[in-house]
Amino acid sequence: MSILLLDVGNSRLKWAFAEDGLLTSIGGAPRDGVPPTQAAKLWFSAPAPTRIVASNVAGSDYAAQLSEWCEKQWGVFVEYVQVDAELADIELAYSKAQNFGVDRWLALVAAQRISPGNVCVIDCGTAVTIDLLTAQGKHQGGVILPGLQLMQNSLLKNTDGIKRAKASSFAGNRLLGNDTWDGIILGSLSAVAGAIELMVSRIKSDMAMPISCVVTGGDAAEVLKMLGKEYQYEPNLVLLGMKALVAE
Repeated sequence: MSILLLDVGNSRLKWAFAEDGLLTSIGGAPRDGVPPTQAAKLWFSAPAPTRIVASNVAGSDYAAQLSEWCEKQWGVFVEYVQVDAELADIELAYSKAQNFGVDRWLALVAAQRISPGNVCVIDCGTAVTIDLLTAQGKHQGGVILPGLQLMQNSLLKNTDGIKRAKASSFAGNRLLGNDTWDGIILGSLSAVAGAIELMVSRIKSDMAMPISCVVTGGDAAEVLKMLGKEYQYEPNLVLLGMKALVAE
């Protein structure tokens, strides 16, 4: 049985096929249509899925269009994952589970299996989320802050001088920028990395016990360059969470 897993984010769509307990044909593309052009080309070359499971934070309109396309293309109904405490051994800190993002929940499901102790799950996407899950499966809560693109776009939108600045070819691994665009990129990276390190430091101090950190999301690779080696990178955390639920 070939199961197509879809992680529909705010700006990107990621996918993988779950076969024999493994993720295969993993890919991702900007969410430029239904489905994204790049995704459609790759999906056509793969065997038709017998089941489609999706995590969606892009809204009901996109979900409806994606469902219609998949049913027309393969005759398979898209199953959209909902946050459900009965499907995973996780006790959410939110009083209303439906207010907790399904992508954050799936990331916790996967992280619990990757790091069975206390784990801090950090998702660097359009927004950056930091959540703490104890070894007993109790979600302690989390924080949300703007991601790199949101920070950069805010500056471009609200500051006329920066808006007129010319883009440069950014060369990483520098502490300070040599022009306006370098400054924007390095500033947003520093803000996100600094917020992560501050929260993780305070969490470790409050917990007074070992905590592992798992980082995921489209901007994780860039942010990780400014973080220490104790942060574990897992680019497919949401997909792994879905695979775990499908397997169970």
